Amino acid sequence: MIRNLGKKMVAAALTATMLMSVVVPTAFAAAPEMTSKKVRINAISDDILKVLEKKEAHMQSLEITDISFNIERDFDQSCYVTVKNTGTENAVFFLSVDNPYSDIYLGFIESGSATQPTLLTAGESTRVKLSVFAQRAEKDEYKLPVKAYIVDGVNDILDNEAEVTLNLPEETLNFTCDLTSSDEETLEQNYMITNNGGRLSSVSIYADDALDGYVTLTPGVSETPMNANESVNIRVTPNFTAMKEDNVSRVSGNIVVSAAGKEKNERPDTVSEERKALF
Repeated sequence: MIRNLGKKMVAAALTATMLMSVVVPTAFAAAPEMTSKKVRINAISDDILKVLEKKEAHMQSLEITDISFNIERDFDQSCYVTVKNTGTENAVFFLSVDNPYSDIYLGFIESGSATQPTLLTAGESTRVKLSVFAQRAEKDEYKLPVKAYIVDGVNDILDNEAEVTLNLPEETLNFTCDLTSSDEETLEQNYMITNNGGRLSSVSIYADDALDGYVTLTPGVSETPMNANESVNIRVTPNFTAMKEDNVSRVSGNIVVSAAGKEKNERPDTVSEERKALF
């Protein structure tokens, strides 16, 4: 028995199927054949309400502008991306950036970042800080996808996308390496390495593979800024213990200057072969 509770139940529509079989005798056959005909009847009860929920499509409301920047091959630099709420309602949003490169480091920070979503009223604009570390940048241009999300309390809704471009000046290494003194007893040698080009934010100086393990460079220079026309004095000390263990009596190689993903091998200008970093 179905009780009437005074209100209609919401349920999925019921489908009733009836199967009708019709037997048709065949007059000239030795044995009558049976054929079947299927009839499908769909019925929906008047007492059932069919409710369809239609979800409205998300309307884009965030506009991303100011997306091209000129930066240097340097440490922490700030780029500001502008976001405007073009919708008619307030929105809490944040920006994210995908970085497919291994030689630069970046991310949105502070207000408007994924860790600090911010409120934008209808028609309001704000700037979101993109922090960039490009001291090791090897390219002259980087393109990075940026996404704007709206926070609705449950899920983060992707609202808009843009592409940020970072432009860097072309960089050429221009160094000289001069022998300034040598000690005939200890075989230590001193070199002056000079940056004849523009300012470099991340310079490394080291011995090449032929000298690696057999000499020590002092002071160690690793990701160190060098201004234009700046020089650094490097002392090269032989490791006789390592040479003896490997039964090596003489090594010869280059001092390598590296910056912006580029390398320059420097062998000092010398008068005789014996003065070329030979031990």
